[in-house]
Amino acid sequence: MLNFTDPGWRAFAPERTKALHIWPNQMWHHDGTRCGALVVMKPRAYEEYAVSKAGLDYLFTAHQAQRITTGDVVLACWRNGKPAVVATKPVSDVAATLADVPPRDGPFGPYWWVRRLHAGWQSSAQR
Repeated sequence: MLNFTDPGWRAFAPERTKALHIWPNQMWHHDGTRCGALVVMKPRAYEEYAVSKAGLDYLFTAHQAQRITTGDVVLACWRNGKPAVVATKPVSDVAATLADVPPRDGPFGPYWWVRRLHAGWQSSAQR
């Protein structure tokens, strides 16, 4: 699971996430464990998290193709000026949940609003 303080975890460069149409979500990877994570930061004005369709598709495809061993969608926020994990869910579960839900069109591409309180999200406090 993504740990922002683990130096093995690295974010894709913003230019790459923009080119992949994932931004403003972030894609993170851990080379040592071959894990991946789609990080969705909570906007200050909303309780929901905007999950990028392109980001979810990218992570799901990487997991299905076994380019990564695990893939998680990570809901995160800023605490004391540092990113913090709020909740996580395996990418396959998120993809299955959203498979029949049409995404919204947004300024950064298609996305879904997701609430942390939806069933199946594992809170960082539960770990």
